[in-house]
Amino acid sequence: MKKKQRMPRSVSHPDVHKEERQLSAPVKDKSFFRTLLFSLLGLSVSITLLLTLFLTANYFRTSLSITTAFNRNLLSQTNYTITQMDDNAQRLTQALFGDKDIISFLNMKEHDSMIPILASRTLDKQLMTLPFVDSIYLYNASLDLFFSSKSGEQLHSGEFKDEQIAALITDPAFAASYSGIPIPGTISGTSHVAKTLSYLVFDSTQEENGLKNAIIINVNPSLLTDSMQTMNQFEDGMRMDFVIMDKDGSVISTALSPQLEQNSQLYEQLYAHLHDRSKETGTKGSFLTIGDIRYFQSVTAGNKYQWYLMSLIPASVIFRDILTSSLAGAGIMLGVLLLGSLICLSFARRLNSPIQAITHMIKGEPVEKLPSALEGTQEFRLILDTYKDMKKQNRQFEQMKRETAYSIRQDCLNNLLTGNNTDSMERISHKLQGLNLSRLLTDILCMAVLKIDSYDRFLAENNPKELWVLRFAIVNIMEEIASGYFPCQVFSRDNDKFVVLISCEEGSVYRIFQNSVDKMLLDVQENVKRCMDLSLSAAYSTFFKGIEHFPSMYHNMKDSLLLKMKYGHGCIISPYMVDELETGSFQFPSQKADQLSWSIAGAKTEQALELYRQITEQLFTYDYNEIISGSIHLAYTVYTEILQKFPGLKEEGTSLLRRFLAALQDSEISGDIVSHMEAFIRDMCGETRAAKEDSSRQNTNQITQNVCRIIDRDYSDPSLCLSSIAEEIGLSPNYIGQIFKTSMQKSVAQYILDLRMDTLSYYLEHTSLSLSRILEKVGIEKNNYFYTQFKKHFGMSLGDYRKNKNQMGQERDMTE
Repeated sequence: MKKKQRMPRSVSHPDVHKEERQLSAPVKDKSFFRTLLFSLLGLSVSITLLLTLFLTANYFRTSLSITTAFNRNLLSQTNYTITQMDDNAQRLTQALFGDKDIISFLNMKEHDSMIPILASRTLDKQLMTLPFVDSIYLYNASLDLFFSSKSGEQLHSGEFKDEQIAALITDPAFAASYSGIPIPGTISGTSHVAKTLSYLVFDSTQEENGLKNAIIINVNPSLLTDSMQTMNQFEDGMRMDFVIMDKDGSVISTALSPQLEQNSQLYEQLYAHLHDRSKETGTKGSFLTIGDIRYFQSVTAGNKYQWYLMSLIPASVIFRDILTSSLAGAGIMLGVLLLGSLICLSFARRLNSPIQAITHMIKGEPVEKLPSALEGTQEFRLILDTYKDMKKQNRQFEQMKRETAYSIRQDCLNNLLTGNNTDSMERISHKLQGLNLSRLLTDILCMAVLKIDSYDRFLAENNPKELWVLRFAIVNIMEEIASGYFPCQVFSRDNDKFVVLISCEEGSVYRIFQNSVDKMLLDVQENVKRCMDLSLSAAYSTFFKGIEHFPSMYHNMKDSLLLKMKYGHGCIISPYMVDELETGSFQFPSQKADQLSWSIAGAKTEQALELYRQITEQLFTYDYNEIISGSIHLAYTVYTEILQKFPGLKEEGTSLLRRFLAALQDSEISGDIVSHMEAFIRDMCGETRAAKEDSSRQNTNQITQNVCRIIDRDYSDPSLCLSSIAEEIGLSPNYIGQIFKTSMQKSVAQYILDLRMDTLSYYLEHTSLSLSRILEKVGIEKNNYFYTQFKKHFGMSLGDYRKNKNQMGQERDMTE
């Protein structure tokens, strides 16, 4: 660039320098958007701040006024309660001095057992209607004798338990100067609050010893704060602490929160604060700090006894609403600021929307919503519609490209696993390069195969439309996690399996690499379990190179997955685990197998289960095929032995064996086989137990009924005999023959012959069929043996039998 020529300093003019400075100075960007935005924000902040300050100050003053008035009303109510309590005590005293039984006790000159009883009844009647009275004392000055309504005891002043009252009553100087102010009773050791208020009323007559008869009314001072306690129970936010204290600092009654009750310096601090303030009548308010909390205190002494009535409210409670109001004001301010910002942004967007829309369209970004005035223009509508069509077509094209690439990649990799690919190596290499999978040709690889555990349950719980989506989701999870560990390729295989082809670095140490694979597979299993509630078992291979090894490696991985029979669902099987399996054939201990059969035959379930566990202790250290064949062999051995001992259990035993074999096909882990085998043993024990307990029904009824049913069904079959019947039932012929003869009192052959002869007689009497046809229907061959058996059964030959039947028929016709 050329340098700008500058005028010589000697011929320069001040106006020229000023113009140059103006041209070279940067131009400030004073857009309407910024000016409007900052002006509106400043106005909003100012108005909201002033309004918030005004409301806060006004609410502060109003809160104090309302709290003071509220306290004044409560304290006035307590003053009224004090007056009412005093009036009730005076009326009670007058009533007692007017009662003859009470007067009798007070004037009693010598001990009398009856007079105190009558006085006690009178006191009980009075106390029943006056719940605020704790107790009443009667003092007989003549006998120096106290009577207590609470304990019913009569004691002299030196023995009386209420030592404070006894000392005051027996003091003539106190009796002469007593002004009628209630005296705080015994102070509680924990709360320092008076337990009672005692009204002392002396008789006007003085005894010779200088003492006077007296009635002492002990009032429960909690009466003064009951209303405050009740109010605090239903008021969570405005709880008031309340203290009544006399001029000497004695605490009459309280209604305090647990925090103040535990403050040992509370009453001393309150009493000292009372004397530091001016002694004015009426209710006064001030702030007082107790512990770490600041309280608003209201005090009044305007009652008959000039007791101090004090209320304490935490300042935080009073000013909580002030804080809420301030926060509300701040919220309003933020709302105004937000509203102003939205208005400014709305104007700015409307002015800038055409340029912004075109800019987004050029950049390929989505176009935001346009104002209606701009959106309705024909030119811009055409541009916008064209852009939307192009965007839609591009999106469809990208989606189709992704789906096609995924499908082609899946098909290519699955064809490599099957080994059925007929393409040449050059064509396969070209296809892998087109799919960005050329590293499979050159890299050192490791294959990992993951399988869905309990796949039959997985199929049953999901409809066919969901299965593809779930498998695709598993592939996505695996690909996202595995790619964080290694360069890899993930794809699904055989519906329930997923393959991960891992590219390894040259010179990798397999033991170190194995740890990373274990972590990766464990991470995949945990995420699939957490996201989809599915368990995956995994197996991985050693290093290999070359796609020609894919089929053998995949076959080995499928076989390795069968090791989860030993390690359970969710296991990770390394190549070294295969070496841990026992080689050769598993041989059951014949003696233990015989003991197992004897235990089942004896219906000893627990013993049989324990023997099974001993027999199979080493079974699950062998490979899958040996475990399955060994389990089948053991079950069939048990089945055979039980049928030899209980031939009648063939039908039930066969059903149980078939059920076990069907369940064995779906067993994936050792726990499945153990549970199925134990169920088979329990069921077989149950059948043998039932056969033992109900052997008569099993041998006589069921077997005999089955034989009769078969004979009734197949008697027309000439080949029907005991052997064919035994074969159908599944029992030995001798066993069936013995059971049948015991039950029916005839042999099976005789039963068949009798049935055939009876059926033959029916056909001869009621049909006109030929003898040959009848014999065919009943399953008898026409020979000499037939005629012999006929004569033996009916007691006459076949000819005589027919003549008798014909004569009987003619006589029946003549009769009719």
